[in-house]
Amino acid sequence: MFAITPVIKKIFWVNIILFITTLLIPNFIYTYFALWSNDNYHIWQLITHQFIHSGFLHTLFNMIALVSIGPFCEEYLGSKKILSFYILCGIGGALLHMLIGGIEDIPMVGASGAVYGLLLLFAFINPNDKLFFMFIPYGIKSKYLISFVLILEVILGLFSTSDRVGHWAHVGGALTGILLYFLYGMKNRR
Repeated sequence: MFAITPVIKKIFWVNIILFITTLLIPNFIYTYFALWSNDNYHIWQLITHQFIHSGFLHTLFNMIALVSIGPFCEEYLGSKKILSFYILCGIGGALLHMLIGGIEDIPMVGASGAVYGLLLLFAFINPNDKLFFMFIPYGIKSKYLISFVLILEVILGLFSTSDRVGHWAHVGGALTGILLYFLYGMKNRR
């Protein structure tokens, strides 16, 4: 039976509540809590942008990934470290996106940087566990699937300039996840 861990559950519900709030008062939420590179920028947006999304599907896919792999990561890291890991991966994703990809005139929103950090952590701690992806009917070892997805994000970041997706935020979140994995000394934990 699938069980969601305490901190991942709280992160999930914050995202859902802010998604609903964004539907009710979008201008306020996007103005003050999305990540902007213009005069609307505020330092807290490096964190708050991770909890708001641009639409139903954006929220759905991030939350499916969060509740699918997040509990494994929380069990591995512990409840005290998972929130800082998640937020730091989101910040790392935002910073790389701002450095390489830029934000242009649209705000940056979404948990994708943090989720990609969790994906990479999952691949490091469970490299041979099989994951199911989209409409592929069989499981693929996490080390292969997540490596493929990360390489795809780099390629899309380099060559896809008009899709309005934060590919570099995904890559930055993943790289931050790898860095934190080694900084926390997790490679020797098991």
